[in-house]
Amino acid sequence: MLKNTILFSCILMTVVGCSPMPKPQYGFTSEYVHKEQDLSKMEVDIEVGNVFSTMYNCNKMSLSKGEIVPVLFSLGLMPGCVWTDIWVEKNEKDEWEGEIKRCYGYATQSTYAHELEHCKGYADHPLFGWF
Repeated sequence: MLKNTILFSCILMTVVGCSPMPKPQYGFTSEYVHKEQDLSKMEVDIEVGNVFSTMYNCNKMSLSKGEIVPVLFSLGLMPGCVWTDIWVEKNEKDEWEGEIKRCYGYATQSTYAHELEHCKGYADHPLFGWF
């Protein structure tokens, strides 16, 4: 039983950790973000650490924000996570549009680039981003 649990955890970690790089064709992380965000115009605060500290911090932050589904779906095996603060206002077409002002979270060295794409506003592949 323990052997199967460890094997299942390794497979799940591999699947979650191999999520494709977020891209424009996958859409944006918010209904208010309609274009790629400029990283130089926002505060980016992503703490890079080892996989264990990253998973611990991602789970701790997710649970403190009431985000239980991502933690359950991944069984807590999150090799990276970010959250964004978005400034939303009406544009010249009288539509709500958002700009990411701050992006913060945790990543490993190997997931840092992936998390930066979320800071730019891009969503995960639909298979991985449904939760």
